[in-house]
Amino acid sequence: MKLLSGQPLALSFHRQGPVARVAFADRRAQLEWDAAVVAAGLRVSPLHYPPEPGLHGARAAGFDGLHGFLADSLPEGWGALLMRRRLHRMGIDFGNLSPLERLALVGDHGRGALIFAPATTPPPDDHAIDLDMLAAESRAILQGRGEGLSDLLADLGGASGGARPKVHVGFGSDGTISAGDGELPADHAAWIVKFPAAADPVDIGPLERAYATMATAAG
Repeated sequence: MKLLSGQPLALSFHRQGPVARVAFADRRAQLEWDAAVVAAGLRVSPLHYPPEPGLHGARAAGFDGLHGFLADSLPEGWGALLMRRRLHRMGIDFGNLSPLERLALVGDHGRGALIFAPATTPPPDDHAIDLDMLAAESRAILQGRGEGLSDLLADLGGASGGARPKVHVGFGSDGTISAGDGELPADHAAWIVKFPAAADPVDIGPLERAYATMATAAG
């Protein structure tokens, strides 16, 4: 899980070429755009980090010294909880990892367009996906009883943001379920399946559906 001292992290887009590389100096991330990004004028973060040659230091020490758009790639809430528990089970202290090492854990399993290399993401679990089992395990973790975190739950929810438990899966027209943490089969649609949080009422599902319908109607 540890990167070599001074080793930069390479950034790229899914199915596209390199975007930039980033390293730390004086507790701040330093970003250098790829020459192709500069030549094309590709504005990945146009407000603060324009596509110009040279180093672009993070503007502030917030976000653990990362550039804001890079910090957005890190899991938070539920995803961070799963990542901490999985690493603890592997004998790794999440608190001892640098911000770049945490991005390396995201690898190509993040929820955004960026992927990070070298990736140190633990290998996936190939077990069948049982949503009822994952819901029960999520509930146990929220109640402080989830000592045996499964790799499957960590794989499917470990890159998530937000506080409510969730997994990323794909649903096929034949009812099959696939892992949604990478490329889905051609006939599978990507879904985020949310599970109730500890303080949620029993009818939280219909309530969220109603809110989603109202938001759609409001444009």
